Amino acid sequence: MSLPAGSQRLRAVLIFLIEEKIVHSQTHFGDLVGVSKGNMSKYLNGQKEPKEDLLTRVVQAIQPRVPLLSESWLLTGEGSMLVESTPRPKVESNVTPVRSGELQWAEVPLVPYKACASVLSGFGDPLWQEDKQTMQVLVDQRLRGDYVIYEVYGDSMNDGSAQSFLEGDFLLCRLHPKSDWQYGIKKRSATYCVIATQADGIVLKQVTHHDKAEGTITCHSLNPDYSDYDLKLSEVQALFYVERLAQRALV
Repeated sequence: MSLPAGSQRLRAVLIFLIEEKIVHSQTHFGDLVGVSKGNMSKYLNGQKEPKEDLLTRVVQAIQPRVPLLSESWLLTGEGSMLVESTPRPKVESNVTPVRSGELQWAEVPLVPYKACASVLSGFGDPLWQEDKQTMQVLVDQRLRGDYVIYEVYGDSMNDGSAQSFLEGDFLLCRLHPKSDWQYGIKKRSATYCVIATQADGIVLKQVTHHDKAEGTITCHSLNPDYSDYDLKLSEVQALFYVERLAQRALV
């Protein structure tokens, strides 16, 4: 016996949410929607057919976490579960090419280690723009998006290995826009980020886990003397991926 169409679509949503690590179980899904464990099981197994009011509640609960979820599809089955996103405008860059050739030098804004978090919260900060420093970096293609050079301070990311970040290192970092955080922050086997918060200023950490449902990231230091901690993304002003080492400190 085939499942009612509404149950099939509800199951598809649950599978998607689990795969994307937005929920971790059927019970968690029910909690988000406000449906008991028993009733959610009946809806998913076809013992009760989901009505429009329930499916609307699912949309209201899930769309803040998955903006591309189609309300029309969930209610009627028309179209696709995820709507096509609006094409993004061509991404320009805040870096200035200064030479041409197979390899290209680019002039990138430099954020010194003494900078406050407001620097990374927006490139339009007039106080920073007034005294802005830049650094020339050799790249093999034109940079897209917004980049900064971050100067490492402290020893929290130094465990004595070749992967360590040393105090005085300069790192080329690319802005990860807030609008893209919902799709995931930990996208690499080793995701190193420069994170700006009002409370802690600017920190360099390895992001080892992104809990989309809770809206938190786990921050890890390479130095074992420092403990891991969870950080709420609502407290983060800006987040940059570390692309590569731009200049090694002289030690």
